[in-house]
Amino acid sequence: MYARRIQIVNCGPIDRLDITLPIEEGMPKPILLVGGNGSGKSILLSFVVNGLISIQGYVYPETPEVEMGRVFKIRSGTYIRSEREFYYGKVEFENDLFLEEVLTRLIKEQYQDAPDGLLGTSAEKIWGQMAPNRSDHIISSNTHDRQYEIREIYSKNCVLYFPPNRFEEPAWLNEENLKSKVEYMDLTGSFGHTTRKVISHSPLRDNQNWLFEVLYDRSVFEYHTKNTNFPIGRDNIYLPLTLFLGYSGEATKCYEMALSIMRTIMRESEAIRFGVGKRNSRV
Repeated sequence: MYARRIQIVNCGPIDRLDITLPIEEGMPKPILLVGGNGSGKSILLSFVVNGLISIQGYVYPETPEVEMGRVFKIRSGTYIRSEREFYYGKVEFENDLFLEEVLTRLIKEQYQDAPDGLLGTSAEKIWGQMAPNRSDHIISSNTHDRQYEIREIYSKNCVLYFPPNRFEEPAWLNEENLKSKVEYMDLTGSFGHTTRKVISHSPLRDNQNWLFEVLYDRSVFEYHTKNTNFPIGRDNIYLPLTLFLGYSGEATKCYEMALSIMRTIMRESEAIRFGVGKRNSRV
């Protein structure tokens, strides 16, 4: 799912921003955000990520990425640009999906007229819908009749954000890691749940758990054998043997793909393999 347009006015260091993201022949062109510390790069991303999380929450209410009653992006007067009375932000995605918001320093009924600079802009409509006792208002695309459509968008697209505080935890870091258990079953595999998060601090643990599940399924369900009688001597004496014929199935295909990726990364053709075994008390 691609973002098509981002509008931000009077938010933090951003005075006015209105960019239409380039998409040519159905494919987006890469976007690089370049600027010094405090120039507004993370603020811009916060609007995009907040839109993705909010829209996802409508179709996956049983698997909220942000707790009910909490928000990913804080709306506070401290983010209104100095000497201005409001900030406005809107992110438009494909399929007419969007999230739009406005925030004022005072509640609406304390203003005799609309804040300076608000009328005649995209924020005017949302200001007209704001309750008199509120200083903020949010509008989002109609999602109630589009749950299946939006669920398909999130399940078939890569929607991912790596925050600046992400990290990879080594297994030797602390005792808590050594006591961690692999999760072989999770409700997020059920209908109405999703394992695909917008925010990912680290994909390492999720990938590890997925790989354990693949190895388990391969070992239990795709282990193929054949019973045979092996002749001993010349007196028609046979020893019953079970021959291992190998692995085959969907889990085996996933295993081989993961192994191929790892060998490419490690630049090893044969020396790398995944397996399940016992090594002292380690998981």
